[in-house]
Amino acid sequence: PDLFEAAGAETMRRSLRTWPPQALTMMCWSLAQVGHGQPLLSAVTTELQSRPEAFDDVDMATMTSLLQADSGWPSELLHCRQAALSQIAAEAERRNLRKTSEALRNAARAAAG
Repeated sequence: PDLFEAAGAETMRRSLRTWPPQALTMMCWSLAQVGHGQPLLSAVTTELQSRPEAFDDVDMATMTSLLQADSGWPSELLHCRQAALSQIAAEAERRNLRKTSEALRNAARAAAG
């Protein structure tokens, strides 16, 4: 199997609850860059929703950039992307996350055209 398929499969085999948020964010970003992030996105979104305080400003800003509409995600992941972005926006407001807030503004501008 392809290296990225193997990495994705191994990631999904383990309990993501034990992974540091930075590792989840970077694994999702890395796999998405080579077109293998789809299976992991839902799992990372679940972790983001269940323990949002564990994700720091850089993690959430990275996820925001990754989840932009023009990033090539298939339409069947729209709900998952929206759920993650909603959670991220709520956390950015609640915790005053500057980098994440900036990434959210950039994403909104890009979506507006």
